[in-house]
Amino acid sequence: MTAPLDQQKPRRGERASRFFRLLPFLCALPLMLVPGAETAEAVRASLALCYFSVIPSLFPFLVLSELLLRGGLGELLPRALLRPLEKRLSLSSHAVTALLLGWLCGFPVGARCLLGAREEGRISDEECERALLFCGIPSPAFLIGAVGGRIAGGRRTGVMLYALCIGVSLLLGLLLARFDRAKQKKEVSPLACSAESPTPRMSRLLTEAVGGALGGILQVCAYVLFFSAVSALGKTLLEWCGAPMGVSAIAASLLEISGGMQAAIALEAPKLCIPLAAFCAGWSGLSVHLQVLALAKDHPIAVWRYLGVKLLQGLLCALLAYGALFLFPFFG
Repeated sequence: MTAPLDQQKPRRGERASRFFRLLPFLCALPLMLVPGAETAEAVRASLALCYFSVIPSLFPFLVLSELLLRGGLGELLPRALLRPLEKRLSLSSHAVTALLLGWLCGFPVGARCLLGAREEGRISDEECERALLFCGIPSPAFLIGAVGGRIAGGRRTGVMLYALCIGVSLLLGLLLARFDRAKQKKEVSPLACSAESPTPRMSRLLTEAVGGALGGILQVCAYVLFFSAVSALGKTLLEWCGAPMGVSAIAASLLEISGGMQAAIALEAPKLCIPLAAFCAGWSGLSVHLQVLALAKDHPIAVWRYLGVKLLQGLLCALLAYGALFLFPFFG
């Protein structure tokens, strides 16, 4: 005897839910088909990248951001510096401080600062979710030092990429504030908690900052290594399909920023590699976005809105970089 239709629907929904839960495993399963030597070489290259580029360029900024955040930077910055951004972006001083740290120190510093302020009740859920959409960009040490030292045009191209990331991030912040202002129509209270927590002693402050930065850099390197294996799979499949090198570079930039930058630099032609590097810097890679979403697991965030804004940020950076090559040919 067959079950009624209304009793079958939940079972189908449950099957679909289980399928989506297993989807990451099903996507990772083809990694076993990649020749072991190619996968091992990709992971070794990523280990070298983490050792020579990612850790030196990111770890000091992570320690610095932890020191500034735990030491109460928001109370030390002059109001004259924060007030224009607070008004234009419709954010409180604590959210603006986290935004500035994200621009200065690179990801995932901005996201960690925002989520930490949200956990302490200093900013609202709406502020946190909206600021997460545009606070994360690569650090200046990575773009100017690591990328600028190898890409066409040298460090001045790295400076251009960093300036584009900040400019596009600010533009998106202004647009999002304008679109969301009609929903808010009320001021955001500067503090949701009644009292400030005391600043820890310098010795404890330093040890906590280094420990927190160590956990952050290990997470970043773990994602870089995993996505290097995924990139090896994608590159092998694209080579089997006869795809050009540019397609492989675009696929790498969609997955992970360090590997995407390497693929962009390998293109050599400035009119191709610089716009692709700009897209890679603006989009920042699925690896970074998964890290942010993992940090925000206990906070409400619209995933598709977040990914859509980040994709728009990457496309705008690429478009502006392509235009800059015609206005300022010396970048090439």
